Amino acid sequence: MINKKTTITTLILITSLSLVFSGCLKKEPIANTNTNQEDLPSEASAQEEEIDTSTWKTYRNEEYGFEFKYPEDWVKFEYQDKLNNLIVSMENKEFKYPYGSDGDIRFFVRIYKSDFDFKEWFEKEGLYGDNNIKEKINFMKKEVSDDSIGMDDVIIRDYNLNFKTHNAIVRYVKFLKPEYYEGPAYTHKIYNFEVNDYVVGLELSSPTSVGSDELIDKFDKSIISTISFF
Repeated sequence: MINKKTTITTLILITSLSLVFSGCLKKEPIANTNTNQEDLPSEASAQEEEIDTSTWKTYRNEEYGFEFKYPEDWVKFEYQDKLNNLIVSMENKEFKYPYGSDGDIRFFVRIYKSDFDFKEWFEKEGLYGDNNIKEKINFMKKEVSDDSIGMDDVIIRDYNLNFKTHNAIVRYVKFLKPEYYEGPAYTHKIYNFEVNDYVVGLELSSPTSVGSDELIDKFDKSIISTISFF
């Protein structure tokens, strides 16, 4: 007859070994190696601190009927392009001229007159629309003397949404190679709003870097959320 004490001791030993063995075989989470995280616009962290916009300045355009807030320490410029379209630019006060560097950001406002359907206008004439990106790539090839530059060096994501009663076309564009001979590559996020017979274009732009997506996402949410049309 087997001794009861021996049997109990044996069972405890077997149970202990089983727990140790199963602990050794516990699977760790496997990183997703099929996704290039830098290629994706970053999502705001759940613990991201909210930006206080109470002290921000307000840009108001009476002629075209819209306004939004922007950081009080940003520097603002107004000018017209070669087609006499209004352009307003705002940038962080430490912006390193002429092209900016890591951590720098610019916000542009552009007003366009359009005789096309909204989507057709964007494809044919819009900033970073299909035609504009092709022209940009050809410019980059000549500017940096690199004929290998092509669509594989540009990451594009499109979003269509209805924003406060106005249709909007939103495009995220990340260039992986420099756009200018002495400058860096850039990441852009462009909002185009259809307002009557013209287009209000808003753009966030920052030199492409590890933190450029996060920086654009930060101000994208805080500035765009303050836009109102009247």
